[in-house]
Amino acid sequence: MIARALPLWASKGFDRAYGGFHERLFLDGTPDAAAPRRTMVQARQIYVYAHAAALGWHRQELPLALQALETLLARARTPDGRPGYVYSVSPDGGIADPTRDTYTHAFILLALAWLHRASGDAQLRGLIDGALAFIDEHLTAPNGTLYEGAPRRLPRRQNPHMHLY
Repeated sequence: MIARALPLWASKGFDRAYGGFHERLFLDGTPDAAAPRRTMVQARQIYVYAHAAALGWHRQELPLALQALETLLARARTPDGRPGYVYSVSPDGGIADPTRDTYTHAFILLALAWLHRASGDAQLRGLIDGALAFIDEHLTAPNGTLYEGAPRRLPRRQNPHMHLY
């Protein structure tokens, strides 16, 4: 992972024109530039590079995680004026799927927490608090379990619960 995966995604996997990570790479290592970008995938990649930096691996690539967060905030957080992060955006930055997915928000929290740990940026606390407030207000059922997302749908999955708890 240290010698191959992290450098690959920091080079071919990072879209310097877009500012975030490509959704996926083809087997030959070229990016699928046409694929919509799921917010969950962006958050996972931010988490990976923040965690790697916190461990002292590839600390020089922490700016990629910070740049990806800037793009994520600009394109996926409330782009339609509604609170929360959208499920996915198109490669040009438009909304591909406006759903506010609980699983996605779990990864947003993971990414923000590790990025705060790795960078020490106190402003990230406000983003963490905002994401938690959105989950509490819009994604939590009266009995304390989580809805699948907003709008609500079935079936309900265990993954959002597992990742948040």
